[in-house]
Amino acid sequence: MARILIANADPIERLILIGSLEGAGHEIIEARDGSHAIELAAQTVPGALVFDEVMPRSGGVAAGRTIRRRSKTQVPVVLLVSRANLGEQAVRSTDAILAKPIDPEELVATVNSVLL
Repeated sequence: MARILIANADPIERLILIGSLEGAGHEIIEARDGSHAIELAAQTVPGALVFDEVMPRSGGVAAGRTIRRRSKTQVPVVLLVSRANLGEQAVRSTDAILAKPIDPEELVATVNSVLL
């Protein structure tokens, strides 16, 4: 399937995301925050990004924009949010938004739908 870059500061949430997407056949690259994700994406451009909205050192929207700009691709971004009311910038900068708590089946279906 595809190489997916997951960035989430919460190790438990990361494990749930990884397990769900690996179970669907995707290869996972794991980042602990937005800056780490940017570093990893510089080494290899993933097929999609699954980022938490709020992370230390760079939130999901900012990290996704940086990766897209540096890679010169429109790699899809799935943003995980805990707030129902997102700013317009977040909505324009992502391909899909999932509200927490994340349903594993919905996560897999959403990631599969945004893959290029």
